[in-house]
Amino acid sequence: MPDGSSAVISTTDYARIYEEQQPRLVAYARSLTRNSWAADDLVAEAHFRVWRRLAEGHEIDNVSAYLTTTVRHLAYAAGGAVRETPRDPHADEQAEAGRHGEDPAEQVSSVDLLVRVLAQLPERWVKALWLAEAEGQPLAQIGPQLGTKEGATAVLLHRAREGMRQAFLRTQTGAPDDPACQVHWSRMPAYVRGAATQRQSDRLLGHVDDCADCRARLAALMRANDRLPALVGPALLVFAVGGTAGRFLLTQPMNQTEQQLRLTVQVLRERQEHELVNNRDFGLLHNADHGQRISTRSGPPTPDDLDELLAMRRETTHLFAHPRAIAAFGRECNKRGLYFGGVEVGGHRLPAWRGVPLLPCGKIPVSKSRTSSIIAMRAGEQDQGVVGLFQTGLPDEVEPGLNVRFMGINEQAVASYLVSTYYSAAVLVPDALGVLENVEVSRRD
Repeated sequence: MPDGSSAVISTTDYARIYEEQQPRLVAYARSLTRNSWAADDLVAEAHFRVWRRLAEGHEIDNVSAYLTTTVRHLAYAAGGAVRETPRDPHADEQAEAGRHGEDPAEQVSSVDLLVRVLAQLPERWVKALWLAEAEGQPLAQIGPQLGTKEGATAVLLHRAREGMRQAFLRTQTGAPDDPACQVHWSRMPAYVRGAATQRQSDRLLGHVDDCADCRARLAALMRANDRLPALVGPALLVFAVGGTAGRFLLTQPMNQTEQQLRLTVQVLRERQEHELVNNRDFGLLHNADHGQRISTRSGPPTPDDLDELLAMRRETTHLFAHPRAIAAFGRECNKRGLYFGGVEVGGHRLPAWRGVPLLPCGKIPVSKSRTSSIIAMRAGEQDQGVVGLFQTGLPDEVEPGLNVRFMGINEQAVASYLVSTYYSAAVLVPDALGVLENVEVSRRD
């Protein structure tokens, strides 16, 4: 992207500007403030202001110069009160550093602290904060991007804001050494945010009246809380453009409900495949006719065994075997100098025997004695083969035989869904399914 910009800029595009300008701007801000931590915060705020202006479509002829000017104006605004007091230009800068050291919160960039807090928050919270605080979107627009309704979005956003703020306050001064103070210290963030109960507040204030250390800590948290609203936007931008994880999270469109549903469906489909093979009521291994079961001649699966299995039905469309059984069959072919070829199935090259694809199926069990089974099948209703069954006309159906029902949102703003799948299998005629049993996948020791 060129230095000048007149179009709406994406976070990904601004990341390059951030990487190019950040070292120069930080050095410039430090020369103005003589405080590296304050300089980092000023630069972060400058980046946020410039990014927001670009994102809103305003024209900036020279982004680099505009950033420099913004940093200078912010530094003057922040340091104006300090400059009113004359100071010796030759004074040791360490003395000034010592004065800053009186407040632990001033010894680190507040934006940097908040970025670290953001990295620890749930992704869903960070996404909501980005849309609301950085991009300034209303609840009606945030909800669809998070997969929530407007009321649930408001609850989620409130929890995200309060969680972020209290976590930020806990990073300010560190826990006290006195065990008697630690209990009250842990309650200070909630008190500062107005989330403590009346009883907790009374106990805390009673302790603070008698403890100078906790009184100083509470005052530091109050100051940090006052600074926090101005830090959220800059910290979110730094999190988004300053690191790979944040950049991916906040620049990639994602519907979390949809992605979680996709993962849940995958788990259900894996279980479905296992049941279709192993279920005692309708699984393939248990529903093959007794006359369609044969055993291997010598243990390992040989070409003769598979030829006999194929010859037992008028047509076979698929062979299924555990990957270890396929490897054992390959070894037997190699011993005889045979190559069992392959066929194209769904764009993939798969091993085949006599033109019938030999599909790997890890759901076919391997016993402790290292034996397994190979399934031969003719599929399809027209060929009177094996057919899959599923229920149709389900309410809230998203895939054939699978429905997703919304169950509500709890008080923690967590939405619940019930995902159900209905399936079975039927062997239309006995010779549609055969099994080669006692397939030895490896020699016993």
